[in-house]
Amino acid sequence: VTQTQNPEITYANVEEATVYGLEFNLRKELGFITLLKDFALTSNLTLIESKSDISEEELEAILRINPNFDPNRPFAGQSPVLINGGLNYNNEDLGLIANVTYRMYGDRLAQFSASGAPDIYEQGRHFLNANVKKKFGQNLEVKAKSFNNVMKPSSFLKLNSNP
Repeated sequence: VTQTQNPEITYANVEEATVYGLEFNLRKELGFITLLKDFALTSNLTLIESKSDISEEELEAILRINPNFDPNRPFAGQSPVLINGGLNYNNEDLGLIANVTYRMYGDRLAQFSASGAPDIYEQGRHFLNANVKKKFGQNLEVKAKSFNNVMKPSSFLKLNSNP
């Protein structure tokens, strides 16, 4: 994403880009503890490295302003770390399902700027959600959901180098 002199945004592809990463998942039923027989834990950790080329013309302009700039920038919108976790409850006899989930993503490039202007990064965010579903007989169920209980708004920073 590049900005023109007008308040409009244009998009441009690069010659080469690379992304690689690792993902770890864990799910554990807690039934081995009698009191927790209806509970399960879930978690996911994703670590990502992404690099996107910068044109020589743009890199020269950036290096005039910031000689320490890394010539590879991350993919726009790609966080280097994602974390998910949850505690789930499922009791079929009671017709009750509930969960609390946590999600987090790290800082990510929101918009890069041409000609050495600072890139704009979205700061990472944390989310805490909860869901409950209760069945009453065969034909009725009630659901309640609560989203983003951390309630931190998105925030953006202008940086002259990759974080």
